[in-house]
Amino acid sequence: MRTFVGFMMLVLFVSAASAASLSLDQEYDQGETILISVAGKVLEQIDREDIGFKRGHVLVPLEFEVVNLGGSWHVWALAPLNEEEYSVLFSDIVVSEGGVPAVVDLSANFSVGLNKTAYAVALEVDCTVQSMVVNLGYISPIVNVQMAYLKIH
Repeated sequence: MRTFVGFMMLVLFVSAASAASLSLDQEYDQGETILISVAGKVLEQIDREDIGFKRGHVLVPLEFEVVNLGGSWHVWALAPLNEEEYSVLFSDIVVSEGGVPAVVDLSANFSVGLNKTAYAVALEVDCTVQSMVVNLGYISPIVNVQMAYLKIH
């Protein structure tokens, strides 16, 4: 009996450790860059259509991109220009939970304060040519910086 209880606790611990979740800050300035990382093993591609931002129960349009960098999924978004409580929702994401594929919804809450950020960073990744474009700007003209990199194995 003691062995069985120990085994079950180990299974629960491993399952909890492999569960998918979202990682992001709790508060942002208005217009600040929001960076979201998906923790856990994602088995299928995450598309823009799988992601939504809400204020209460209402979807709000935010500028955002989703990228897979080195097998990890990340989202950048520009925080709204209104002080409010928001949430991000990833719908129908296929992940591995305890070694078994599962379709899950992931969500996290964040708030936007009164302060306006002086700048924002917009990231655009083109995986076909392995280059990265970083756009720096906030309401003023955007400055484009392009970097090419080599992938070393």
